[in-house]
Amino acid sequence: MSNQVFLVGTGSEYIYACRLTHNGQLQLIQENKSGKGPSWLLVERDLLYAVNEQENKIETFTIDDRTQGTLTSKNRISANGGTPCSLALDPNSKWLAVAK
Repeated sequence: MSNQVFLVGTGSEYIYACRLTHNGQLQLIQENKSGKGPSWLLVERDLLYAVNEQENKIETFTIDDRTQGTLTSKNRISANGGTPCSLALDPNSKWLAVAK
């Protein structure tokens, strides 16, 4: 079994942590409660940024355990209108760009 953990935003109210099994299937290892509609996920060091499309918000999490995909919600901020759909950080990780 792989030790690689995948974080999956599905548009529900959870971000799922999964692991790839030896036969190529994804095994659910953790459900992390999120806002409504986490779809686009962006990992930067020990932070996860998630677009909560249905709330027009961006949520930040700390990644507490990379082997189990454990997350702690830290903040939710407005995407300032429209439905956010993707995120990008500048090369210095100072500015977060939100596409709508």
